Amino acid sequence: MKVALNLTYNPVGFKLVMDSTPVDNNLDNFTTPDDPQRLCRFIKRASDGELLKLTKNTTTCFGTQNNKIPSKEGLDSRLNLDIRGLKYILLFAANKFSIKNIDGIILIINPKISTILIDIYVELYNKPLKIMCGTQKGVCSEIAAYIVKRNDVNFSFLCTGARKSAKYEDCDLLCGIPDIMLQEMISKIIS
Repeated sequence: MKVALNLTYNPVGFKLVMDSTPVDNNLDNFTTPDDPQRLCRFIKRASDGELLKLTKNTTTCFGTQNNKIPSKEGLDSRLNLDIRGLKYILLFAANKFSIKNIDGIILIINPKISTILIDIYVELYNKPLKIMCGTQKGVCSEIAAYIVKRNDVNFSFLCTGARKSAKYEDCDLLCGIPDIMLQEMISKIIS
């Protein structure tokens, strides 16, 4: 996928590990960061090859943490990974490390590549791609939580915090592809 799309960054695989998930010996290579950071920074680190195991204590971006940004009444502008039984999230460079039953892939892309992915989506599923953006927690809601809870592709234009803290480039976007659509889209990308 990295070569076929001419990506600068490695695709990042992610997996939600629940209380009921069988223990995988493959997880010995994953490290739990000591310094809490935003999910967007961890995604960038995983794209550089780090194997990361995130808990509620290592990132404030998922779970039931209080949202400090006020929301307009009646406007639900966040989607959290506050899934009961969630122990941790694994992030890894998907083209360098393999895990069974992942939840999806996160791509760091530019507008040109996003056009290619949208064209593939429309061709495969014969419907327009509806993008959810403008959430209070951009990357966490729009990429991780959205694709897990809705089982659909989504893009994030990133939030201001992501651009500042993770040092994404001006033209960087994120695309999340759920596992349920992954093989079909990859086949189309490399054909």
